[in-house]
Amino acid sequence: MRTKILVAILFSILLIPHTVSAEDTDGDGYPDETDHRDEEDAHIILSLVSWDGNLSGEWDSGDGAPDPYFEVCVYADDELVDCYDSPQWEDVFELSNAWNLTINIPDDSSNIRFLIECRDNDIANDDECDMQNDPGKWKGEFFFGWLTNTESEVELSGYGDDSRQNRDVNSTWKVISPTTEPTDSDGDGYDDESDEFPNDETEWSDSDGDGIGDNSDDFPNDASETKDSDGDGYGDETDVFPNDSTQWSDRDGDGYGDNRSGLNPDNCPDSPTTNVGSDGCSLDETLDSDGDGVLDSKDQCSNTETNASVDLDGCSINLQTDSEEDSFSNLQYYSAVVGIIGGALGIIGFILKRLSERKAKIQEKADKQIQNFRDQKIVETAQTVSTLHDEITKQ
Repeated sequence: MRTKILVAILFSILLIPHTVSAEDTDGDGYPDETDHRDEEDAHIILSLVSWDGNLSGEWDSGDGAPDPYFEVCVYADDELVDCYDSPQWEDVFELSNAWNLTINIPDDSSNIRFLIECRDNDIANDDECDMQNDPGKWKGEFFFGWLTNTESEVELSGYGDDSRQNRDVNSTWKVISPTTEPTDSDGDGYDDESDEFPNDETEWSDSDGDGIGDNSDDFPNDASETKDSDGDGYGDETDVFPNDSTQWSDRDGDGYGDNRSGLNPDNCPDSPTTNVGSDGCSLDETLDSDGDGVLDSKDQCSNTETNASVDLDGCSINLQTDSEEDSFSNLQYYSAVVGIIGGALGIIGFILKRLSERKAKIQEKADKQIQNFRDQKIVETAQTVSTLHDEITKQ
């Protein structure tokens, strides 16, 4: 008895792991380990984009147009999901955007197979439309991997099959998978369609199109530069000193940088030769033969005496060059001319002033004479009146 109990217990222990059901988080009947969609049931949309029949073949008695309809059978990983019939269209040779079919597919599936049969609803019998150019086949067939593709368009054509030419048709079908998640091969959060580096998890965009990702491109908006080794802000392609952050240009190409505050600065950044000293200057740019402080290359008087005071041209202050003497002579000439003109104007002004004063005195004298003449006439008139008055009174 005890042996039987032990056997039963052991059997139960061995059986427990096999009877525990697999976890199904979303409760759709598919275990999580095989469920490709935990939030939404997988489905696809099949659309008939266009269809046209052979105009030269005989479809119905009396040369009537075909009356097409379709049977679509859908398989998921070789297991039949279902078969679906389309509407029937009467007397047509062409169809455009005629039918959309939504199909639920197993969440744990991966490859979908479509088998499509086209038929003409003839009065006598249903004739198959030929959608294959293989004489032994007439049904259309194609596959769709919905886990990695969001959309696919397929053309099914029977033109070229000489044995069934009177039933030849051409049709275009589109499949869309709304539940398909974009593929992100490198797992960087950017799907492959928008990721310019789908197999590099550190890169996803290349703004300047130079083939170097923005994350590692020191100049993401400049296709001519990608690296700045010394971090001075100048790309290695144009930086004459790519490993010296204090220098980046060398105008005269003598190996000394133009930045005076950097390492190995060039005190003569425009030397006429590359044969220079440690300061970047050639011998002509540093030689001062007479020791007056003015370099020979700029000294117009290169033989001045020692300790002589010189001007910016290296010439003694007491000496004047021909050009200076000419300038001084010209200055004297112009000064003399100005003096003469000024003196002449002064004399003319003096004369005009004296003439004006004389004219004023003459006018004043004339006015006085006129006034005296008037006064005299007034006195004479008064005397005459007085005499006449006395004579009249005496009479």
